[in-house]
Amino acid sequence: MNKCPCSGLLFPLIAAAIAPVVYYIFTIYIATEQHIACSISQAVNIPYGSVSNISVLLFFIGALVIAITRMFCATAFCVRTTYAVWQERNSSETNDSIE
Repeated sequence: MNKCPCSGLLFPLIAAAIAPVVYYIFTIYIATEQHIACSISQAVNIPYGSVSNISVLLFFIGALVIAITRMFCATAFCVRTTYAVWQERNSSETNDSIE
């Protein structure tokens, strides 16, 4: 019954505050990517469509690398926590048998 009302309000406020920042960063990223693709296509005489496809592929490869890295970090954290709990349980069983 004593549930904090601020928890229901906090998440939408955080989302509303972060959404414009994420949109701005995404817009800057796309503009920079298009500028780089245009510069590369002019310098190397490759059609813009090919270079822009490469930049999209690089974006997805980067997203995949970030996702895999986060998955490995989460797995390592889970294994570390499990090992710490296992050690704590074994040390408490050892301490109980000594006393």
